[in-house]
Amino acid sequence: MKFPSPPVQDPSSLSDTSRREFLARLAALPAGLAFSLKSLGANPKSAIGNPQALLLAQQPPVAMANAPHSRAFLFAALNSWMTPTAEFFVRSHFGIPKIEASRWTLEITGAVERPRRFTLEEILRLPSQQQIATLECSGNPVGWGGVSNARWTGVRLGALLEACGLRSDAIEIILTGADGGAELEAGGINVPAYARSIPIKKALEQNTLLAFKMNDELLPAIHGGPLRALIPGFYAMDSVKWLKRIVVSREVFKGFYHTERYYEARRINGQIFRNELHEMRIKSQIARPTNQQTLALAPVQIVGAAWTNGDAEINKVELSFNRGRSWVEAQLGEDHAPFAWRLWSFEWTPTMAGVYEITARARDTQGREQPTERDSTLITPYANNHADRHLVEVK
Repeated sequence: MKFPSPPVQDPSSLSDTSRREFLARLAALPAGLAFSLKSLGANPKSAIGNPQALLLAQQPPVAMANAPHSRAFLFAALNSWMTPTAEFFVRSHFGIPKIEASRWTLEITGAVERPRRFTLEEILRLPSQQQIATLECSGNPVGWGGVSNARWTGVRLGALLEACGLRSDAIEIILTGADGGAELEAGGINVPAYARSIPIKKALEQNTLLAFKMNDELLPAIHGGPLRALIPGFYAMDSVKWLKRIVVSREVFKGFYHTERYYEARRINGQIFRNELHEMRIKSQIARPTNQQTLALAPVQIVGAAWTNGDAEINKVELSFNRGRSWVEAQLGEDHAPFAWRLWSFEWTPTMAGVYEITARARDTQGREQPTERDSTLITPYANNHADRHLVEVK
């Protein structure tokens, strides 16, 4: 499925009521994410009127003071199943480390019989496989661009672990990258290296890879080259980039990015319950029409994408134009695969002028349905998957 990029009218003509609703929602975004289009180096009105202008404007890293090395995919420009590498979102705490591929090695130690160090040349000679997978930042707000889909090529992580002789008491795999230093998002504290752990069962799955190609080209440095983990179905913070060390552990990992970031906490009856965060949640987002767009009283194509974790696929996306009182089913794109998002579209013909709220929700083959409202017990800013809503004015 490939979508057209329809013309977008100037949203400045929205009614005062709908504008107030929009500003209230913008204010509700997590701190640091509600940045203006001016931060993208674009004129707001001209950029909104031209999705391609926005796309070009956002290519350098978004200039947020505490996240200078991160960049969103412009979700409003979604028009193909595969995200071009240059448009794929970037999330980095420390920037790109300097790595000389010819001298790079991957060390595997810990609860193994035969600790080993692999060169890149040795890994490239191993049997490889491809995996199409959607990666989403766990802190991606609903409607934002911390999500993209690509074709990855790599070797099975399980094959390397088995070659080292896993011990029976191993429970986790700790993945460590070559990046580290002053963590600006945590007030400048020093973190020696970015590291996350995954359960050993996930590490041994057939589709868990050490990837050296992205969209059939060598993995670019900005996306973790020469080698990164690819953990399909888990949020992207587990797909550690610039991978340099794997430790097979007999104990639960308590690194910074498990204890201070990227976990899930809920407040229930005055008590806080905390859990590890790994699996992606079912989610659908609207790409077009954009929020606060002004539309003509004529048929309009509504488009977006939906995804879930790897044990299911998206099999239904529904839209509501009356705040959930009734729903219509969107058409799903023909391209689909486990671990990959699925495009969807719907031709809507509004019957009268006015302000509408378009709501999208997804369902998958395991019977999961995207919640229409945010979980009120959730107190951490991760796993945001409540229904996407766009306000539009029809004239």
